[in-house]
Amino acid sequence: MHAIIAFYSRTGTSQALAAAMSRELEVLGHSSEALPFEPKRRLGLVLGTLQALFRRPAALAEDYALGEADLVVLVGPVWAGNIAPPMRGFIARLPELQGRRVVTMLVGTWRYTRLARNVAEQLRILGADWVASRALRSAEVKNPDKLSSVVNEVARRAVQ
Repeated sequence: MHAIIAFYSRTGTSQALAAAMSRELEVLGHSSEALPFEPKRRLGLVLGTLQALFRRPAALAEDYALGEADLVVLVGPVWAGNIAPPMRGFIARLPELQGRRVVTMLVGTWRYTRLARNVAEQLRILGADWVASRALRSAEVKNPDKLSSVVNEVARRAVQ
């Protein structure tokens, strides 16, 4: 199975989670490719928070393609209780997901389990064959033991 791990990370926390997921998939014998995505313009704290609060997608720097990936892993932060605007922009531009498995991993101050379920539902509407979602606190990503445990569990479920 080939995986695309698409992520947006402003502080490096989501990038660390994406890298850990990539390593775990490769340990399980699957190939993976990182796909960092960026907004067209860097979002400041106030603008980014307002866009997140009002659920506005950010314009992205370029169009991103998923290629022939069987598995798509979306990793991104939670701002103001919603997915970050660049991640919302990426999801809005996703091609049809028919035939693909999708995992969403959200990182925030709290575990945004309900938000993760809502994002998973959006991806099902886009046609994903199978969707799993996981919300983590930033502290969990920074704890090597907890991070290892979570990515192991999620990766194993994703490639079943």
